[in-house]
Amino acid sequence: MLIQHISAQANAPAEFLQTILLELKNVGLLESRRGPQGGYCLLTPPNRITVGSIVRIVDGPFVTLPCVSKNEAHACADCRDPEACQMRFMMREVNEAVTAIMDHTTLLPTAAV
Repeated sequence: MLIQHISAQANAPAEFLQTILLELKNVGLLESRRGPQGGYCLLTPPNRITVGSIVRIVDGPFVTLPCVSKNEAHACADCRDPEACQMRFMMREVNEAVTAIMDHTTLLPTAAV
């Protein structure tokens, strides 16, 4: 699919999409071809690619606050007591819920029964 076609369908600037598509190509999710019949195509079936995997490729790990990161958690700048912070507990649940949704939503969702 040509980037101009993707840009028109997504109503997004082609330059912005080019950056994302190159990142997805670099990790092996896409292939690009030059020429009149060129463009981008998926190398993995769309029902096996999750929104979560794409977000992580493009933006890195998804976290709502620095203190809820599983790998690199650190206290927020204005936090007095991270262990007792109620916002941290709530945002951890929000982060887990959003992550679960993104990790279970594919580019080609299965039909609802």
